[in-house]
Amino acid sequence: MENIKSQEETPQEEKDWFEEQWAHPEQVKVIGSNEQGLTSEFFDIYDISPGAEKLKTEIPLVIGMGWGAIPESDKKHIKYWTEHGRRVIVSDTPHGISAEGQEDHANIEVEKMTAVIEGLRMKGIEIKEDGIATGKINLMGRSEGAIFSILLAYLYPQLVKDLVLENPAGLTGEINKGIFAMRWLRLMKQQIRKEYQENGTNPGDHMPEVFAKNPGKMIESVLAISSADVREMLQEIRDNGIGVSVIATTDDKFFPIEKLAGTDELNTKDVDGFYSLRGSHDSYFYEPEKFAMVVDQAFDALEAKRQKKLESN
Repeated sequence: MENIKSQEETPQEEKDWFEEQWAHPEQVKVIGSNEQGLTSEFFDIYDISPGAEKLKTEIPLVIGMGWGAIPESDKKHIKYWTEHGRRVIVSDTPHGISAEGQEDHANIEVEKMTAVIEGLRMKGIEIKEDGIATGKINLMGRSEGAIFSILLAYLYPQLVKDLVLENPAGLTGEINKGIFAMRWLRLMKQQIRKEYQENGTNPGDHMPEVFAKNPGKMIESVLAISSADVREMLQEIRDNGIGVSVIATTDDKFFPIEKLAGTDELNTKDVDGFYSLRGSHDSYFYEPEKFAMVVDQAFDALEAKRQKKLESN
């Protein structure tokens, strides 16, 4: 990855256009239920597009955010992707949502998957009663987001074209919950402090607010991450024609690259592409242009592989 080119300067009118879209997310209302009866939840959905004349694909890029992340965490990445011809959709639902039909699956990862599905439904992308989808997405799941992104692709393959996983949880096997939870919180704090000292930026600034909003959900997410093992779903996902690529960093203390790349963990038959980048688990935030570029290239490579296969048949 040494030959990474710096991002071209963006004309002021394009910057203003991006900021104008960013400043006006749409609000989604979702009806759910609990023991007390019907409930309603609201969340914002960001749908940022470069415009029809600049789109390089009709398939939108949808983000499955990691633990404690909000759309602002990925703003620089989203800006890069829109500047490079992609429409990007992301929901502001760090704790997920409950909705009608999901009551029997009281699981934090299902709730986060449901938030993605409800956001897509608002944008007209859903599965009808006949099982036909009204559109497809390219899905990028980062860290914890990989768990519910894989779950979505497994349960609703009609909706997903390609799947890219960045420093993914759920692919290195189950971990001791108590040890993992303490290690996660300690290392997260250490890495945020270290990166802030080195770069003067801190993507963790929003985490206290997200944590305070629902500390129980934040802790539940950590425990879910420690116990998730979704490796067996990957083969069926690929059998359904969905391309899968993994991006991993060399110094990820949470989900070590050697476990992801090891033959006993993530076998090459389970993925179409594997990208290794220098950095820690949170380097994604501190080098947004580099990681956004590799995600963009990974989706391009999956599409090129699909086209090559079609031409050879």
